[in-house]
Amino acid sequence: MSIFENSKLYISARSPFARRVRIALREHKINYEEVVFNVFETNPQLNTANPLRRVPVIVLESGMEIVDSNQILKVFYDEQISSPLQAKDIRQKIVCANWSGIAVGVCELVVQYFLETQKEKALQDEALIREIREIIDEALNKYEKYLGEKEFCLGTQLTQTDIDWGVALFYLQLRMPIKLDVSFPKLNKYMNSLGQQESFKTTLPSAL
Repeated sequence: MSIFENSKLYISARSPFARRVRIALREHKINYEEVVFNVFETNPQLNTANPLRRVPVIVLESGMEIVDSNQILKVFYDEQISSPLQAKDIRQKIVCANWSGIAVGVCELVVQYFLETQKEKALQDEALIREIREIIDEALNKYEKYLGEKEFCLGTQLTQTDIDWGVALFYLQLRMPIKLDVSFPKLNKYMNSLGQQESFKTTLPSAL
């Protein structure tokens, strides 16, 4: 039995970092409980589990805790060595690691953009906002070209990298709307296809 069975996953409903873990657990049929927090409020339970006051945090049945989506997924896939969502050889692992890193970076930039745009207009850093949009546009353009006509990052095999990109694209639509169907039609098709996965449907924030 997986050590992740009967664990508690601390999340916020719209966190893309928590969502990539939620989808991975659901794809592997892991039984776990989600504990939802508003990360813009003080949460003693979350703060005790993670002094950085961020989600996700997973609390295993043993009481052990793991913070940060990258670290949670690293331990998870170290256990799930035969997972169909993992690359099979070192070349594929490098490709997936590269594109997952960019997808998670896009999510981090979107968070930064969202927080900046929540400030009063006079206090917003327009140069920073413009730079973030340019960087995200470059990342999307690069993945659009790489993806081409492939169904998934590695062709026909769904991997965690595709989960990460699906989460990033949906989060982008939530916080920084871009007309993907106009600017990035291949990514738009890719996102919509991933959105048909049950694990994506059941983790979609209500605002979407």
